Amino acid sequence: MKKTCLLITGTNPGAQVQVPVGLIYLGSQLKKFGYPVEIFHVTDKKKLKICKEKICSQDYLFVGFSVWMGPTSLDMIELSQTAKKRGIPTIWGGKFITSLKVDTLTEDNVDIAVMGYAEETIVDLADCFSSEGDLSKVAGIYYRDQNGSVIKTKDRQVAKTDLDNYEYDLSLIPDWSVYIVKPKSERIIFDPLESQRGCLFRCRFCFHSDDTVYSESARKILNSHSVDFIINKAKELKALTGVKKISFCDDEFWIAEDRSLEIIERLKEIGIEVVFIRIRFTSLNDNMLKKLAALSVSAIACGLESGNARILKMMNKGLTLDVVKEKMRLLAQYPIIVNTVIIVGNPTETKDEMLDSIRFMLSLRKIKRNVNLLTFFYRPLPSTDFGKIAEECGFQRPRNVREWVNVAAENIFNIGHQWLPWYNEREKQNMKIKDDFFALNDILVEQLYGLKSKRLTTKILWPILYFVERITFARIYYWDFRFPIDVKIGMLIYAIYKLIKK
Repeated sequence: MKKTCLLITGTNPGAQVQVPVGLIYLGSQLKKFGYPVEIFHVTDKKKLKICKEKICSQDYLFVGFSVWMGPTSLDMIELSQTAKKRGIPTIWGGKFITSLKVDTLTEDNVDIAVMGYAEETIVDLADCFSSEGDLSKVAGIYYRDQNGSVIKTKDRQVAKTDLDNYEYDLSLIPDWSVYIVKPKSERIIFDPLESQRGCLFRCRFCFHSDDTVYSESARKILNSHSVDFIINKAKELKALTGVKKISFCDDEFWIAEDRSLEIIERLKEIGIEVVFIRIRFTSLNDNMLKKLAALSVSAIACGLESGNARILKMMNKGLTLDVVKEKMRLLAQYPIIVNTVIIVGNPTETKDEMLDSIRFMLSLRKIKRNVNLLTFFYRPLPSTDFGKIAEECGFQRPRNVREWVNVAAENIFNIGHQWLPWYNEREKQNMKIKDDFFALNDILVEQLYGLKSKRLTTKILWPILYFVERITFARIYYWDFRFPIDVKIGMLIYAIYKLIKK
């Protein structure tokens, strides 16, 4: 009887509890080759304690960790320490670890760092541990030899393959209820399925810009599931959870238009709506939007990334500001909510360029009212072009895994002065509070302009809501967040509004 493999993940900082799609694929591969598998999702300190007890309760073949860039990596370090004390091998993987590469092994309790997609690698490692084999023959990893020296094996590059060859065993998740949003009504699960894998683009700030891992001979490729596979998995998911609405975790869902439409149409036939998709501005067209609206797709996400022409070109987005405005005018003809995001504080970006970017994004509201606007402070990611530029501008690259927590979304605004000469204490305070203003402004815009029919409470409070929305808009536009009492008042008004509505 083969030993059980334990796969663990934390929660992506700043996001809802996400389905551990990657671990389901890895666990399914291990199960296919006869290895018992358990998946555990650490969502809070209580679950962390339970997970430690689980590691101590059984002699696992290995413990594998999918590690996010953020505070949850400290939980993974703590769990790795627990495993190592018991003599259980530890394996770390994920996009962040793939980007860190050899630096992952600055953490003493990590035995192996896996690069890139790991369905083949994880089985090779399980076979190796089962038979006391030679790790040097396992492609795509960093590991320590008996002398403690770090060894890099040959690269395991992405190959063009049929994703249907990889099973996706939904039964590996012991409790799907933790992923259901609005369990008593709409039963939504965000991103439980992957229809295709990979990214055909080379945005210079992104993990996927690393051609040594995510490309085949420097050629960007995309691997896909068949439509039948996706529909069958959606049926299984519905039977398990009663889910009515989903989205896909694809980096970009809309690559082949006919295929994408077929998936959405066939899902609707079995009683599942795709409520949200990620799509590039350049992919939008009138015919597509008509069909998406008819198929009840209520929201899309389009990455703007910057509203400054120089920075946008530097990012290698393959996008211009004129195209964004053109596509937004097209979107204005449909009720679909648009979510768009910019990154501020990019390396070499001046304060004026940052303000240009923010003001351009705000100007999109003049074209289409129900646009949700998000901003993120730039994070220098290892193994990216922008990360290297940030280092040239003064970014002090962390020396170990623990220090990378300072580069996580929750903490990054504290160190922007390292690569931005204009970033002082006032700007740090602005970055801390700006998200509150953006969030309140989005809430107000949704209530004022996003509903097909205005509720009575909205009509009664409309003048007040409009006034506060204008104030928050001006605050953001002029980048002045001193004495933010209006945010507190606005949030209080919104709380009262929700109480009245309830």
